[in-house]
Amino acid sequence: MSADVKEKEKQEALEKKEYWWWAEKSRSARLNYLRKAVWSKATKGSSFLPGIEVCTDSMRLYTEKFREADPAEAFIITRARAFAHMLDNIPIFIIDHSRIVGY
Repeated sequence: MSADVKEKEKQEALEKKEYWWWAEKSRSARLNYLRKAVWSKATKGSSFLPGIEVCTDSMRLYTEKFREADPAEAFIITRARAFAHMLDNIPIFIIDHSRIVGY
């Protein structure tokens, strides 16, 4: 399919106010790859992909910090320290070609 034909199809979709089809035809190869990479996750109701189990790291990290907290300290301070501890220590995974990590 030539570039002129593709451009004409995109223009027709815009004129008909079919914005979804216009976006489908305008998508870059990189974006198309990322869309396909997470498509199975969306079709399964946002559950983890096969082979990936429930992440308990954040709960474990919060619990660690709450156990070593001073009881006299304000709860909001303890909670903020637990959140900072979780952000500093939680593992991060990155999908190929993505600019945003995790999902």
